[in-house]
Amino acid sequence: MHATLDEPSLDEILAGVPEGEKRALAEAVLRRSMPLLARMLATAPANVLMDSLAAPTDVGTLARLLSASSGAQETVEEVDPLAEAYARGAEMKRELLEEAGGGWKPATVARHLGITRQAVDRRRRRGTLLAVEMGGEQLYPAFQFTEDSVVPGFAEVLGTFQVESPWTRLSVLLSGTPMLPETRVVDALRSGKLDEVLHAVGTYGEHGAL
Repeated sequence: MHATLDEPSLDEILAGVPEGEKRALAEAVLRRSMPLLARMLATAPANVLMDSLAAPTDVGTLARLLSASSGAQETVEEVDPLAEAYARGAEMKRELLEEAGGGWKPATVARHLGITRQAVDRRRRRGTLLAVEMGGEQLYPAFQFTEDSVVPGFAEVLGTFQVESPWTRLSVLLSGTPMLPETRVVDALRSGKLDEVLHAVGTYGEHGAL
């Protein structure tokens, strides 16, 4: 006989959601989502479930399950053809942030730099610190910080970008370039190759390449 998990109540699942309108919306989203999740789990082969569990994050698990589950495929394609793409996009964003050393919350950045959270936000708005939005909050990729400050030249690099999307900027900084094929852009900056990095990010978007 297989052991079973105790079914959590809505109150347990939503324990961290404050009462009020947000709580009501969260309950509605949960109630709408559960039938789909139940169908996917009921129809997915064991190998699909195993593959979804191999994902490094909870978002990845759901994205893989949504992508591979035939029980949900018809419903997803008919009702929301972009659902799978959104799920995959969320997984890719988490992977990018993990590759960047994780994302720091504004309070962590403020303590690290010895400034206020308001000052951190001002630097983000001025474009001298890089932050990406995830889950409704701004997270600062850890790779832009040294032990007690910001990587030298990082603000100048951000100012050279011709693209505005923070996620695109993060992706570029984690990529190699024709000039630095075996080195990530951010690692080249850390090693003092500022001119090469400025050229790489400054030409991103021209003819669709770095």
